[in-house]
Amino acid sequence: MMMHLPWSKLEKHFREAAEYMPESAYMHEAMADLCQWIGKSELGPILFGGQSMHSLCILQTEEVYIKLNMSYLRISPLFKEHLIEFRFLDSGVEDKQWSRIEAPRADHLIKRLIGFTKQIGWVNNTILLEY
Repeated sequence: MMMHLPWSKLEKHFREAAEYMPESAYMHEAMADLCQWIGKSELGPILFGGQSMHSLCILQTEEVYIKLNMSYLRISPLFKEHLIEFRFLDSGVEDKQWSRIEAPRADHLIKRLIGFTKQIGWVNNTILLEY
């Protein structure tokens, strides 16, 4: 179970993780930049996030606690591969889950998040997300 947190606190968490893990700081910095962008974008008030160790978990509904049996988007660093995985956990069967891999750069993460929210219908056509 994870607790829902404001985007600014999530950003701070990933910036602190970058300090504690200098060998993968660039991955945590990209995650922090993504949180900062979400908080300032039109998505900030309509998406809700939490963190689990190194992962950012995003929901469409505001929940005080994010339960692991809920559908949510998990964005996680893949440390050995030096990449970041986007995975939508809406099924207990991993092969059925939507997933994509991105380079650990904020611009790539933001574009992938925008594409995901549009593809899955988390944003409607009145919200024009651009980066």
